[in-house]
Amino acid sequence: MRLCCGFFLVCMAFLSACDSPPAGDKNADSDLVMLYARLLLLNEEYKTSSPSMTLDEFHRKSEEILVAHKTNKEEFIARVQAVSNDPESFRLFYDDVSKSVQELNKKQ
Repeated sequence: MRLCCGFFLVCMAFLSACDSPPAGDKNADSDLVMLYARLLLLNEEYKTSSPSMTLDEFHRKSEEILVAHKTNKEEFIARVQAVSNDPESFRLFYDDVSKSVQELNKKQ
C-alpha cells in the first residue's frame, strides 16, 4: 500500500491536470488500472535498478507506457485525480491496481 501511495504522490508531483474520462466507462477504468500498475512497476524498477536506469530512460519508458495506453501525462493525472475525488472509488481503484501489480509480477 505504501508503494502505491508513494507512486501516486510522485505522479501528482510531475503531472498536471486535464479532462477526465466519462464516468462509468468500465473499459476506461480497467485501462487506467493497468496503466497505473505498469507505471508503478516501472517506478519500482527505477528505484531498485538505479544507477543502471537513468532518469532519462525512466521518462522515456514512462512515455512509452502512456503512448501504449493511448494517453498522455496530463490525461493520466486527470483521470487519477477524478478517481481520487471519491474515497470509495479510490479504494476500489487501489484494490484493482494492487491485483494488477500482483498479476504483472507473476508474468515477469
